[in-house]
Amino acid sequence: MRVIIAIVAVMTLNTLSAQHTWVSNHDANGLSAGITEVDFSGLNQSLMQQGVQGFDNQIFMAGWDAVKTANSGATGSFDAMSSLSFMLRETRSNGTGPISYRMRGWQYVTSTFGKDVIPGDAIALVLAPGVVWGNIKLDRKVGNVETLYTNPVVAPMVRAELRIKLWRVVLGGRAFYRYDLTDAKWKRKDDLMPVLNGTRQHGLGMQVFLLWHKK
Repeated sequence: MRVIIAIVAVMTLNTLSAQHTWVSNHDANGLSAGITEVDFSGLNQSLMQQGVQGFDNQIFMAGWDAVKTANSGATGSFDAMSSLSFMLRETRSNGTGPISYRMRGWQYVTSTFGKDVIPGDAIALVLAPGVVWGNIKLDRKVGNVETLYTNPVVAPMVRAELRIKLWRVVLGGRAFYRYDLTDAKWKRKDDLMPVLNGTRQHGLGMQVFLLWHKK
């Protein structure tokens, strides 16, 4: 009996695999928002030494999102996405003194070679690799003097996202994990600025999106 069940299961999977193209045929763009984890523990230690409150390890970002089915002659069709987001600006100061830090930045997520593991176009569950590009900036102000720190990132990532298509509206959510390959140091505009402990932009990112399908 178990042999028969196993044979039926294999035949069913083979049939589904033959019928399933592994792409969603979604082609939509719209708005997205979410949170991204960043390890600010080292930076916050440096700020506390100056009497400045540290930043949260989760930053809020919002921007533009696009998903589509792409085609390559060598690899066939696959799911692709891109998302450009900007940080909600935050400011920290030492309260009683003239020192303040304002954090801002951007993040660009790109991903290709995705595969939709659910047959059909109404619902898509996509798994794929990708790359995150971005830059976090710190504007340091002491009195009327302003200086700038930057912490750019290039990080490979993997994503999983669920999309539901209702007529021409596409709703969904995405989770991704990235690993920062770049230098953790905060780059200084000049050598007279205080050295800040480094920041690695590892961690989990989560986004929700509302898109409009092109056709």
